[in-house]
Amino acid sequence: MRGAALYLLGVIRSLGWQVLVLAWYLIQVLVGIPAFLLSLLGLIYLGLRVVPGGVEFLNSLQATPLSLSQALMLAYLPMGLITLFRYGVDKWRAVQNEKLRLRGWAEVYWRVPEKQLHLMEFFGGWLGGLLAQQLFRHKSRKESFQTDFWLIGFFHLALVGSAQYLQNSWVGVGLVGFLGAVAWFKACQ
Repeated sequence: MRGAALYLLGVIRSLGWQVLVLAWYLIQVLVGIPAFLLSLLGLIYLGLRVVPGGVEFLNSLQATPLSLSQALMLAYLPMGLITLFRYGVDKWRAVQNEKLRLRGWAEVYWRVPEKQLHLMEFFGGWLGGLLAQQLFRHKSRKESFQTDFWLIGFFHLALVGSAQYLQNSWVGVGLVGFLGAVAWFKACQ
């Protein structure tokens, strides 16, 4: 009887763990997809402010146009928070794996791939990544990561600067387009 009870308890534990893992992934999807879409919408809005004729097009679509500060919040806040969280998760997993390695055990925690971090930065999470690097002291010394990170950062700085100062200018389009292509290429490597 005791063996059956222990077996049943083990089954419940394993199912409970699977339910927790499923809930964790469900939360990530339910929060991550809307955050990504909001940031993408904000980045498109900023991009249209740079393209000649884009401001007029945006004004024709909206009863009340967004201010630049509202567009920046829309573009960078949702993905910035998600990116900050993912950096924190990756740092925690790195620390846990190091503890296991010191005990002579194998790593059991999957790390967040650098490519995923860079793609999140590209789609609006760059400021969250910058904050996370300082807050968690994570990925702040690895030169190859920092090179790609700052290329993505220059793209976002050019986008914001062009949306503010070079509206309706092909110079802004060229600058943002070039830096965006370079950043995209580096983020996808």
